Amino acid sequence: MKEELISFETAKLAKEKGFNEPCIECYTDIGELYQNNSEKIFFKNSQLLTKFYSAPTQSLLQKWLREVKDIWVLVNFAYDTNKLSAYIQNSNRIPLIDGFSMYDTYEEALEEGLFEALKLI
Repeated sequence: MKEELISFETAKLAKEKGFNEPCIECYTDIGELYQNNSEKIFFKNSQLLTKFYSAPTQSLLQKWLREVKDIWVLVNFAYDTNKLSAYIQNSNRIPLIDGFSMYDTYEEALEEGLFEALKLI
């Protein structure tokens, strides 16, 4: 079993919204995934890549949203469709967003929930 990393698009939005936790992996500014090594300088076709985006696991970003921003991203199973969807609330159980698309996997639903939660910040 392997933990899922957030997508490149979610990583860019997370950085914009203040996520700055150290991670084992990072994305370059063109979306390639690398081991995070601050001493390494990346080049692609002789062009210096200057922007890097932390690539945390979905669970780490979920925890950061919960503990730092008081935004809880939860995944719910719909018994009638056998599908999953994410919903977002704060610690007072006040719904912030509900009713996302339905997904076949927990990770797909969580990814959408994380992206939408970041947009609320």
